[in-house]
Amino acid sequence: MEQSSENSRVSWKNMDVVKTFLENCIQEVSLNGRLGSSLKPDSWNKVKLALETCHRFCVPQKKMKNYYDYLKEKYQAWLPLTKKTGNIYDPTTNTFQMSNSEWDEYIKAHPKAKTLRNSPLPFPDLCIKLFEGSTATGIHGWSPSCTYPRPGVSSASTPIDIDTIGGAEDLFGDKNDEAPKDSPSQSSFSVEKKASGKKRKLSSSHLEIDEKMSTALELLIKKSSGPDVEECMDKLQGFGWKDPLYSTTLAIICESESYRKAWMKLEEDKLENWVKLLGKQKGLL
Repeated sequence: MEQSSENSRVSWKNMDVVKTFLENCIQEVSLNGRLGSSLKPDSWNKVKLALETCHRFCVPQKKMKNYYDYLKEKYQAWLPLTKKTGNIYDPTTNTFQMSNSEWDEYIKAHPKAKTLRNSPLPFPDLCIKLFEGSTATGIHGWSPSCTYPRPGVSSASTPIDIDTIGGAEDLFGDKNDEAPKDSPSQSSFSVEKKASGKKRKLSSSHLEIDEKMSTALELLIKKSSGPDVEECMDKLQGFGWKDPLYSTTLAIICESESYRKAWMKLEEDKLENWVKLLGKQKGLL
């Protein structure tokens, strides 16, 4: 009963608790990688122990995961606002210089930004380290911003420039395009070229789509620059997509320049499949 009584006085409203939580999550991701878009079970246990040791804050994994997701969603709403034209974000105070009418207008188009109006993102630098470019690949989690090499990829590998193969839209093929001869990417896409010379067609199987998407993302991640968030959001607004597709897309384009590059290159009919696949890989859908 003593532990329960003390625990009732500690909550996520305590910024020292939040800082300990973020720092230990960052440490676990750095050492052990991610599981999907979250932490591994053993990492959650270590974060839980740190909270108990430092603050006597006893919290189950489910509540830690819920708070982790809350901070991530808040970060994803915060990031595009910091890049908004007009320098409305003041990093020294971690606040946005917007009038009530400006907030009302922005929240209409971006409902998830409502939490930022009266409650700023805690410890932005730590949130950036934890959530920027988070994804999961292979044994350990990997992201474009990680300092260690992607599993299975040599650090000495020669980068592939996507522009040399005609743009991201070509990666997915078109039923009216003829299969190129001796294409270096042909085996990666599992494209079958009929002996009669008929034009190739996309397979409807999930396996082949996954192979094509994975190869496309490999190439897109190699690019070091891309369009800004506002440009991508302008394109998104034109589609009229609803949640969860809209919020998943927003999270993806806020994550890295590589994804924004892909977003601007692909057409709407191909973008929807791309967002759904990537969203599932990241645990957003």
